[in-house]
Amino acid sequence: MVKLTLLGLSSGHIPHSTSVPITDLLDSKDKTLLPASELQAIFKSKGVDPSKPIINSCGTGVTAAIIDAALSEAGFPAQQRRLYDGSWTEWAQRVKPGEGLIRKTE
Repeated sequence: MVKLTLLGLSSGHIPHSTSVPITDLLDSKDKTLLPASELQAIFKSKGVDPSKPIINSCGTGVTAAIIDAALSEAGFPAQQRRLYDGSWTEWAQRVKPGEGLIRKTE
C-alpha cells in the first residue's frame, strides 16, 4: 500500500482487493520476474483465480503494470486481466467517505 498523504488522500485499500507485493514476484538477486511456475504458485496462494476478472492497481498505476506482466508470464489469460491506471490515487479522490468504498488498512 502506498501512503499518499502528501496529496491529501486517505490511506487504505479498495474493498475485496488482494495485496500481491511486487517484491514477492521478483528474483531477489537480479530483480527479474520469477519463473512462471513460481508466479502461478504465488498467485494461487493469494487466491487469485485465473477464471475470474482481475484488475491490477497500486498507488499510482506503475507497479500494477509489473503485476500484470507477472500475471501474463504466469499464463493468466489477457481477456481476464485489466490495468486500473488511475489506481489508488484516482480511487481515493473519486469516492465519498459514506460510500464504504475505502477500507482502512490495519
